[in-house]
Order: sequence, then structure tokens, then C-alpha cells
Amino acid sequence: ESATDTGFEAPGPGHWQLDRSHFTGGTTPIMRWLLPEAVESAFRKQWPILGIPAETLSVGFVKGFMYTRLRPLLRPDKPSAKPPPTFLLKVASRLHPEFRRRTAAALRTLAESPAPPVIEEWRTTIRPRLVARNLAFQDPDLSDLADDALGAHLAALMTHLRWTFEEHFRLHGYDLGPIGQLLMAGNGWGIGSGDMLTALVGASPSTVEPLEALARMRAGLADAGVTPT
Repeated sequence: ESATDTGFEAPGPGHWQLDRSHFTGGTTPIMRWLLPEAVESAFRKQWPILGIPAETLSVGFVKGFMYTRLRPLLRPDKPSAKPPPTFLLKVASRLHPEFRRRTAAALRTLAESPAPPVIEEWRTTIRPRLVARNLAFQDPDLSDLADDALGAHLAALMTHLRWTFEEHFRLHGYDLGPIGQLLMAGNGWGIGSGDMLTALVGASPSTVEPLEALARMRAGLADAGVTPT
């Protein structure tokens, strides 16, 4: 493609929206390989559990730029040019079996958050396993590996990376919902969403842990009278 090529071809049927939430510009080939399958697979499995009234989120790329499309529950691959009339959508949401299942799941999610057991699973199982696996990938001396062994190592690494991406988006199902509920509650209390998000800065132990660890290291060096060089 030349720099003057301004043609645009949508990644697929339906309405696609330029998504700059993760990338302000173009993306690398590895991200274009990772994101579509990871996002679609994670949300397709997760949304029925949480009661999200959509099939999944599709990700596509045009000239390296990321676009997303919300896939509806009904006729996702044959979208109509215009949104359905509101009354038809209301009827479908009350009568269609899948909509009814999603509504029931959403009510369960709102009545009793599924997040606490997942948070515990992250702390006790997922995170330790992930750390151990990441460290294990650093063990081999790549300069000592023959071509076939290096190829096998890289293939295993890419498989692991692909899994971590899907897991990342799966776990989003348990943090974005509660944050959204907090923002809605804040609006009811007269607190704007921006102010509420600002108040959350530094509230996550996982987020501040690296900074606290560095602070402890700096204090230890200062106590020992050591100046790193």
C-alpha cells in the first residue's frame, strides 16, 4: 500500500467504529494477529455468563488501524442497513429465548457479583501460574538453541501470549462492570465520572505494588549508604 492510498474497505459487514482506546495510531503485525481472536473468543464465552445482550465484540484492522464492531445476538452476519424499530426490539428482547437467558443472567449478576471468587482465583491460582510460566520462558539461553529448538520455544511463547490476551479480556468482565456500577452510583450522588475515576487512582494494590517495591528498595539502599552506579 502506498502512502497516498486513501481507499477504505470495512473489515466485514455491519457498522465498524475506529477504536483509539488502545492505539492512537497504527498497530504492529503481532497485535493484529493477537487481538481479533482473543477479544472475540473471550467475550463470546463471557457475555452469556454476565448477561450482556450481544454476541461479542469483533476487532478488525484497516491499514493498521483498529476498528471494532458490536455483534448483535440476532443476525450478526446479516445486519440491516437501519436499526430495527424500537417496538420490535422490545418484543424480541422479551420473547427470544437467548434474550431471555441473557436477561436472567444479568439479573443474577446484579443481584450477586461474580467478581469476588474470580479475584480470589486470580490471587491464588492464575497470577502465580502466570508468573511461573513467564519466568520459565526466560530460563533457556537462546544462543544455545538449535534452529528447531528455537522455533519450538517461540511457538510455545506465542501460544502462551495468545492465552494471556484472551485471559486479559475474560478478566475484564469482572472489573469493568463494577467500575461502571460505581460510576453510575457516583452520578446519583452528584459526583461526576471524571472525579470518581480520579479518586480511584492508586486504589488498586496490584497497580501500586511495583511503586511500593521500588520505594522499599530505594529506602534499603539509602539505609546502607549505597549509591547505585
